[in-house]
Amino acid sequence: MIELSYRDYVERLALEVFDDPSKKEHLFYLICYIQAVRREGRFLVELDRFLSCARTHIKHGKFSWRDVLVELDFFVFCDISGNQFMGKDIYAMPSDTIILLSVKGELRPQFELLSYRLLKLWGILSRLCFTKTPLGIQESLAFCVNAFNEGLYKEASSYAQICSDRFRNESQFFKALSELCEFYILGSEDHLKRAYMFLQNVKPIYFRINVQGLSEQVANLVKDIQRGRPAWPIRIEYSSKREGFLRKFIGYIKYLFKNARNKGFFLPHPFVRSCF
Repeated sequence: MIELSYRDYVERLALEVFDDPSKKEHLFYLICYIQAVRREGRFLVELDRFLSCARTHIKHGKFSWRDVLVELDFFVFCDISGNQFMGKDIYAMPSDTIILLSVKGELRPQFELLSYRLLKLWGILSRLCFTKTPLGIQESLAFCVNAFNEGLYKEASSYAQICSDRFRNESQFFKALSELCEFYILGSEDHLKRAYMFLQNVKPIYFRINVQGLSEQVANLVKDIQRGRPAWPIRIEYSSKREGFLRKFIGYIKYLFKNARNKGFFLPHPFVRSCF
């Protein structure tokens, strides 16, 4: 396997669990390890104690612990004789001796940053509690928005790009979100301007997301940067109001004229689809 930085590792894991929330239990094994390291103050943890933590919270897991640990590719195992086990060698580990596990060497220098991001990812999954697969657009939006608001910009950007291809008729918001993430990753003002452009093609309240308020935040951030002020974190908010038929219809008319003016043709709108 190619060596991964902590950002690459969390991004890969996030894409897996966002796409299949049933793999949430995979992440909990990592949370148990993080807790053990913080409690004991060392990277080496006894396997039996580690599994005891996982089994306490995963009563009816879909996967065996060996399958999960092979897939995670996060740990190195060793017995008291110094024999090491990694990857599929985990299936051959003896069960009649003490086994210790530790995070892989290349991830140790980044362990605190890795732990911080994994805990944020766990918080998102615990908060949303989705179980069905494949995910619909509302669940996918929720993962993207929550990851963005938690500052997991790399993970949110990668998943938004996947969703943009998956939900082509609803791609404008996902493209906007990806551009916002890229701004916080790379720092280029051009990403903000592209995000604002994509947001103009999305109705003001979109699956209860306050797009109008988000557009205003983006515009204000661009102005602040041009005035030499430091960038500040945008937060995506949900609207507490539900749109009635008249509000949807007015929003639809405004949307048509805006796109006719900007592009010379009309684009499909969620209101139209909701009428059929």
